[in-house]
Amino acid sequence: MPHECSVCNSPILREINDALAKNEPLRSIAKRSGFSRAGLSRHARRCIGRQRVELHGSMLGDLANGAKLVVVYPNERGEYIDPPGTTEFDIALEVHYDPPLPPKPIQKPAETTPK
Repeated sequence: MPHECSVCNSPILREINDALAKNEPLRSIAKRSGFSRAGLSRHARRCIGRQRVELHGSMLGDLANGAKLVVVYPNERGEYIDPPGTTEFDIALEVHYDPPLPPKPIQKPAETTPK
């Protein structure tokens, strides 16, 4: 029988998963949560992927029951508005863009003075 994950059974599971999703160092998460780095690493490797598959699998079941998968892009003001014809049962994937990086300053080549 497989060993149960102590992190999965913790009341602070959501906070731990959020920290792992943000790529916070395991040492920092361990210090705050009281779990060992090894236990957090095991949870990240074994459990988080399974939880994501279960979540997306349930969404696919909704699609089989008539829901639509809708991709929603931001308008010119950055707002997300559902397209006409969508229902509360449809699954919306919002597209988010990172802000553009500022342009790099153009560096002029250093002038050399003749010797």
